Amino acid sequence: MSFGDRPPSVPLMRSLFLTVILCAAGWTLGIAEVSASPAEIAKGPQTGAKPSARTDRLTGLSRDDLKRLAPHLERGPVALIEFADVDTDALPAIHIATTVHASAARVLEVVRKPEGYPRFLPTLDEVTVLGRGPQSIIYDWRWEMAVLEFAGRNTMTVYEPTASRLSDGYRVTIDSHSGDLGAGRIALRIIPTGDSTCTLTISMRMDLREANYVARQLAVAARSVNRSANIALTYSMLLGFQLEAQRRDGYVAPEALPKGLLAPEIDSHALIPLLMRGDVVMLDLAGASLERVAVVGFVHHPRQLVRDTMLDAKSFGASLMPGASAEVVKQEGTTTTFAWEIDLPLVGVGGEMQMDGEDVIQIRATEGALDGGRWLFDTKQFGGSTLVTAWARFDLSDSAWLVRKLAEVDKNLGHGLTVASEVMLVRALRSRTSKRADELAAAAALKKKKVK
Repeated sequence: MSFGDRPPSVPLMRSLFLTVILCAAGWTLGIAEVSASPAEIAKGPQTGAKPSARTDRLTGLSRDDLKRLAPHLERGPVALIEFADVDTDALPAIHIATTVHASAARVLEVVRKPEGYPRFLPTLDEVTVLGRGPQSIIYDWRWEMAVLEFAGRNTMTVYEPTASRLSDGYRVTIDSHSGDLGAGRIALRIIPTGDSTCTLTISMRMDLREANYVARQLAVAARSVNRSANIALTYSMLLGFQLEAQRRDGYVAPEALPKGLLAPEIDSHALIPLLMRGDVVMLDLAGASLERVAVVGFVHHPRQLVRDTMLDAKSFGASLMPGASAEVVKQEGTTTTFAWEIDLPLVGVGGEMQMDGEDVIQIRATEGALDGGRWLFDTKQFGGSTLVTAWARFDLSDSAWLVRKLAEVDKNLGHGLTVASEVMLVRALRSRTSKRADELAAAAALKKKKVK
């Protein structure tokens, strides 16, 4: 890309850089978002005003939800990535919970002083408080990177419990009114679980369709852009608050011992109410390093069809996004070696992988980008659907240069990008399986018609 002898203007550079950030955040510009089937969504299409990320209620994670997730919270942050409601055009929300080894009051102390965010949130360079009341704070934020600048304006409102309901904890809402990342809302709950522990949950729904022109066009073209950016930003905020509160409270984490890439232990029946709303994500960290990311979700088709879709390396690899392609290099027994490539400016990557089609499908990156990464997929028949559990470990530092730079700026943002890419795989599998089912049904109908 050439701009002649003159450097591009800062607004143009800001738009271009935001564009490639959004591309990198998900690598998913072409994946069709799949909502739960009508039988699984209790509410039908809503009437009235058009959904708005700024005013729509963020349902969040209830106490019952957190109880169901408790065994997984012992290992690290757990998220619910909601499905998009295509009937109402309502954007999905991102909900993440984590255990904080600090008092609820300490976490609130960290959250309610945005002017201190730049000290522990690398994606912010400056926060200027414009006004502060008993409950509300209005502030401008700014993030600079070389000649690039991102900015916006937020309003924070803090709700403290009454003396008789201290166990309810604190609630904080942050409304984003304007800026380069669009408009929307963030909701935090800080629930005490002991004198020196609490549960922090963050729910986010940002609408990039209200951001700058380039981001609007991308967001309209694919909901996955919204999803990936929301995931990355929510993890950055959640882990940043957690670590800063623990530091101020003097908590020293025990030495993290590597556990290996083990299959997650899940109670699928306990998770059903959450899986009807979206995909459940479990992130295990060993200190600041990624130990494992796992995604659990339903694909509403028979297990054999799901496996057939995944084991078709060429078709599945090419369905991930525009510019993606895959070619089978070698087939030996149950092992398929395939070359893959994502041919996009600035975020283009490629390499070679091996897929093993045993009961648990395993993919290993053997050359090129993400070399050494491992992805495993377990599929179990669950009524007329398939429960897919995907877990992986891979290093974003061996990826597209832009993704590497983002992860270097903020490790927590990098963990969010890792989660976004793993969610992308499961949703691509769900989308491609549905398409394959439609193709098979159309072929069967045509064959029946010819017989007649």
